[in-house]
Amino acid sequence: MKQSQVYEFKDKLFLTLNANQRGGIILGLVIGVASFLGGMGAGEYGRTWGAFLLNLMFFFSISLGGVAFGNMQDIIGALWARPIKRLHESFGAFMPCAFVGFLIFLLAVSQGFLHADEVYPWISSPQLLHSFPGKNQWLQPSWMIGRDIAALVIIMSLSAWHFKLTIKPDLALLAGDKDEAFREGEFSREKLRFFSAPVLVVYSLCFTLLVFDLTGHSLSL
Repeated sequence: MKQSQVYEFKDKLFLTLNANQRGGIILGLVIGVASFLGGMGAGEYGRTWGAFLLNLMFFFSISLGGVAFGNMQDIIGALWARPIKRLHESFGAFMPCAFVGFLIFLLAVSQGFLHADEVYPWISSPQLLHSFPGKNQWLQPSWMIGRDIAALVIIMSLSAWHFKLTIKPDLALLAGDKDEAFREGEFSREKLRFFSAPVLVVYSLCFTLLVFDLTGHSLSL
């Protein structure tokens, strides 16, 4: 199918789930929630929150990686990748879910909800920080949580900007306006080719900060 035929075949472009697929997704969610509640019920607060965090970080990294791969293609103007571009960019659909999950986790840590602060020994036992000069300021809970939320907001804002630019031509095609689609496509290609490199640098810095703070310090100081 050619790009100019998107409008004619638009009804065939959207993925629909059958009953078995929807049931599988619901079953996975139920198992996840039950496992979390089971861990809490067994008194394994630190391990349960730690498992939640590591799973969240794992899928968030895949999601962000799909978006970043699109940025890499935009830098070099990889027209060959157009057929698969939407596939890996679709991973970004998980990013809002991850953002909410991180906010819930950080809020729980800050408030000690269900002993979430046990993931980080220096938060559950603040006196530990006094034995580690240099880290006692960097690992202050309010400063750590504040900068990590800021990093998440930056990543989410840049990815939303990326999707707004890259999807606009497709939306115009789906609306049947081919001329507008090609104008928007040319505009977005030029803008993304110029800005995608610095955006990738920001992604790498913010993601490194998140991994270093949230998982690098979760087991030991």
